[in-house]
Amino acid sequence: MPTELGRVFEQRLALATRSLALIGEERSVEAVRPGGWLCKEILGHLLDSATKNHQRFVRAALDGQYEGRSYEQDGWILLRPVSHLV
Repeated sequence: MPTELGRVFEQRLALATRSLALIGEERSVEAVRPGGWLCKEILGHLLDSATKNHQRFVRAALDGQYEGRSYEQDGWILLRPVSHLV
C-alpha cells in the first residue's frame, strides 16, 4: 500500500507525463526563444543535471564534501543529436 508521499509522487509523475505528451514532436524541436535551447534540449539538460546532482548529494553526504567535476551542460548538448534526446 503506497504511502502518502508515494501517492503524491505518482500523481505528479502522471501529470508530467500528460504535460510532456501535449508538447508533441513538432513543438519539441522549437527553440524556446530565438537562439535559445530547443524544448528537447531543456528536457535533456534537466535529466542530465538531476542525475549529476543526485550523485553530488549522495557523495557529499557520505564523504562530508563533494570534490568531483562540475556539470558541463554545453558539452553535453554538443555530444548528442537532438533526435536522440527524447
